[in-house]
Amino acid sequence: MNKKLIWKLAQIIGLSICASVSTGFAAEINITTKQIDFAVVSMRQEQHGALLWRGGLELTSKSKNFGGFSGIILSETGDEFLAVSDRGYWLKANISYKNGKLNSLSNAQMAPLLNAKGKKFAHWQADSEGLTKRNNSLNDVVVSVELEQALYRYKFTDAGLKTSARDWGRLIDAKKINPNKGLEGVTSLPAGHKYRGWLLATAEKKLTKAGDHTAWLIKGKENLPLYISRSGGFDITDVSYLPNGDIVILERAFGIFSGPQMRIRQICGADIKPNALVSGKTLIDANWTYAVDNMEGLGVHRASNGETILTIISDDNFYFLQRNLMLQFALADENSVCN
Repeated sequence: MNKKLIWKLAQIIGLSICASVSTGFAAEINITTKQIDFAVVSMRQEQHGALLWRGGLELTSKSKNFGGFSGIILSETGDEFLAVSDRGYWLKANISYKNGKLNSLSNAQMAPLLNAKGKKFAHWQADSEGLTKRNNSLNDVVVSVELEQALYRYKFTDAGLKTSARDWGRLIDAKKINPNKGLEGVTSLPAGHKYRGWLLATAEKKLTKAGDHTAWLIKGKENLPLYISRSGGFDITDVSYLPNGDIVILERAFGIFSGPQMRIRQICGADIKPNALVSGKTLIDANWTYAVDNMEGLGVHRASNGETILTIISDDNFYFLQRNLMLQFALADENSVCN
């Protein structure tokens, strides 16, 4: 019998013929987690730069769509996360902790991102890179799409991850940007900021004549540029904000001798304004001697013990020599770099 007919009959009579039917639109998946240390040489080392190690996991799954994760956000308590892959899929799961460190994931589900017409994005449109919360909720989010240099808002009404995109703006000078080096990280500026509610979006590698990175403050059709200093061959992969109002950016680089590298910088939140050139303070700079891969997503939450936790996730590019990693660190110093 025709498979489409079988599926249609199953819908009509309410049968469940695959795992995805149990949650409606989203498919339940199994994720295997393996605990890892951060420092390859000194496994008991806790402090790395200005960050404190709070555990890491290597993630694997037999799901064919699993991987390529490039943006992540966490619930207020850090017990749930939502991630987006650059193949246009959501990943949602619960996080459990043991002795204050990452322990395992559960209740994982995946679903495709939908366009404004409620259809799955075409492959060339599905390069979703950044993810941020609106109204501090995992059910109200904005996604950045690199190839289109566009932003889409999603508001979920149930646990099935099924909702259509709302166009939330795009870069005015999109045609001048390399489609593979464009819109990458995005975050909503928090309460207390002069541009509260605006989006701060960063390009992976759109450089000025002076060699600095380009970023934008975006609200509807308004695009106000600003600039982030570049050094060491690092490109920006994500951006988020801290409870104290500062901004953190995640950067990556790759060298023949250094292998994959990860850097995180903290920037004074008040310095984020049109036409500014900001640099900030380096919190961590790690190479292949640490558990780093193609680190692309950065999320922030406040733990129950009061620590500010940074969660970093990697994009394995669906390549067998790379890994899907989830790393967590606490800020050793909660003070703003504005002081």
